[in-house]
Amino acid sequence: MPESLSIIGIKTKQGVFAAQHNDMNSVRQFSNLNYLLVDGKKPKRTFHNDWSLLDGEPKKIERELPLLKTNYRYELIDKSMSSDKIPSTLPYDVSYADEDGYAEWKDEYRHLQSLYEKRWDDVERENEVIDFTYSEILSIDELKCPTKLGWDIYRSNWTHEGVRNVDTHDLIYRLIDQIAFPKIYYETHCPVRLSSKTFYGILRLYINQNINSAVAYVSSDYDFCFTVKKRIKYIKPEVKQEEVLNSKSKSYLRPRFITKTYQYAGDYVVFEMTSDKDAYKGYPILPSIEADNIDQLKRKVDLILKEIIKEINSEVVLCSHCNGTGISVPHVSVNINNLINNAEEAENNANNPESH
Repeated sequence: MPESLSIIGIKTKQGVFAAQHNDMNSVRQFSNLNYLLVDGKKPKRTFHNDWSLLDGEPKKIERELPLLKTNYRYELIDKSMSSDKIPSTLPYDVSYADEDGYAEWKDEYRHLQSLYEKRWDDVERENEVIDFTYSEILSIDELKCPTKLGWDIYRSNWTHEGVRNVDTHDLIYRLIDQIAFPKIYYETHCPVRLSSKTFYGILRLYINQNINSAVAYVSSDYDFCFTVKKRIKYIKPEVKQEEVLNSKSKSYLRPRFITKTYQYAGDYVVFEMTSDKDAYKGYPILPSIEADNIDQLKRKVDLILKEIIKEINSEVVLCSHCNGTGISVPHVSVNINNLINNAEEAENNANNPESH
C-alpha cells in the first residue's frame, strides 16, 4: 500500500467515477477503490473494472484491517472429559513450530493432542486511515458502458476457426484523446474510426450470413478479396430438352434426352471489395468509417449493412420488353461510397433536425 494515494475523479449526475492513478512502473495506469472505505462506505462497482462510483468527492479514505487473533490456546473438544489429568484448556506453548512452520506438540503432551482443538479470540481493529490527494479531471452529464456494436468477424484468416464479436479494442481512437483522457471517457465520447480491414471483415461475414441465395451468391470469399454476383432470373422458367451423352461425351446408339428447367439466364458482378491493407488486383478499396463517437459509428455502419444487403437481395429479372437482351434492375452494382455518404447524411439530419 503506498503512503499516499493519488485519486482522480470524473463528476457526473450519477455520482463521481473515481480511480487510483498508479505510478509509471505499475502494470495498470488506473485501479479501482472497491477494496477501501470512502467516507465510511464501500464504493459501488461500475461497468469499467478500473473505476468505482462514489456519492461525491471523497473526504476520507480508510482500509479495513483484518481481525486481530489473540489468546491462542487449545480447548478440549469433548468438555465432559475434563478432569485433573485432562484439563479443559491447555496453553498454546504445549506446542512449538517445526522447521516448516507447523505446530508440533511437545512429547509430554503428544498423547493428548487428538483430544484438543486450536482456538483463539478475534479482536476488531480500528480502520487504517489512508492519506490521499484528489483531482477532478472532468465534469460531464453521464458516463456509460460503450455501446455493444453487435458486429461479428471471422476469428482469423481461416473461417473454420469461427467468429468473434467486434468490440472497442477493434476501433481506432486519436492518440491525443488517449493521452488527454482516461479510457472510460474517450471510448464513448471521442472521435473514433473503424479501419478498412475491420470494416471489410464485418461486411464479409454479414453478407455471407444474410444473402438470399435465390437472388445472389458469393463467388469469391477470401480474407483479401470478396465478390458477390447477382443471378438474372427468367421471367418464366425456361424448359429445355438436352441430349444425354456417354462417358466419352458421345451420343448413345439410340439418342437419350432429358428435360431441364432453368430458373436463371446468367449472372453479373453486383459487389466487389478489398481492404486498403490488401489492395488486391484492382478490386474497389473499402474506405474506413469515421464518426464523432461510438454511438454514431454504430448507427452509420448498421445503416450501411442494412442498405447493402437490401440492394444485394433485390431480385433481377430479364426485361420483358426487349426479348431477353436486357435486365430490369434499379442499380447494376452496389456503390459502397454512395451508401457511406447516405449514412453520413442521415446521421447529420438526425443531429440537425432544422436542416430538413
